[in-house]
Amino acid sequence: MQQSFLFLRFVALIPYLGLLIILGIAQVSFAEDESLESEKIKKIEVLVVVNPANPVEKLTLKQVKQIFLGRMRRFPGVNAEMDVVDLSDSSELHYQFYQQIVNMDPTRLKRYRARYLFSGQGRLPKIVTSESDMIFFVQKRAAAVGYIALKEGEQTPEGLKVLFRQTLK
Repeated sequence: MQQSFLFLRFVALIPYLGLLIILGIAQVSFAEDESLESEKIKKIEVLVVVNPANPVEKLTLKQVKQIFLGRMRRFPGVNAEMDVVDLSDSSELHYQFYQQIVNMDPTRLKRYRARYLFSGQGRLPKIVTSESDMIFFVQKRAAAVGYIALKEGEQTPEGLKVLFRQTLK
C-alpha cells in the first residue's frame, strides 16, 4: 500500500519535474549565452586619423569636437586647410562617435550643422559609406582627417597617423 502511495506521489510530480528540467536547461543556456557575449564584447577604440604626411602630432578632445562640428577649418599649429571626412549617419560607428566623443545625438547634430552652415561659418564634412572608404580617403589625401574604430588587439591600418584616441563605453 505504501509503495503504491509513493508511486502516485511520484507520478503527480512528473509535470513539475518537466518544468524544473526545462528551467534548468534554460538557465544553463542563458549562462552559456552570457559567457559568449562577454567573449564577443571587446574594448573598441575610436581613433581620429590623418595621412602620415600631416605635420600635426596630436589633437585634444576639444579640437576633435570643433573639427567634426565644422567649427575648425584648419589644422591647429600648422594653419593648413583640412578635409573632414565623416561616415554616413546610418553607420553605427558614426552614431557612437557623435554620442560619446562629440556628445551630440543625431537629431541635435543635424540641427547644429544646419544652423552653423546657414550662418556661413561652417562647412559640412565629406561623407563616405564605410570605414574602408574612410581609410582609403585619408591615405590618399594629406589634408584629410577622419575616424575609425579598432577592436582590442587590432593594429592601426598602414598609411594612417593617429592624432587622438578614446575607448568607447
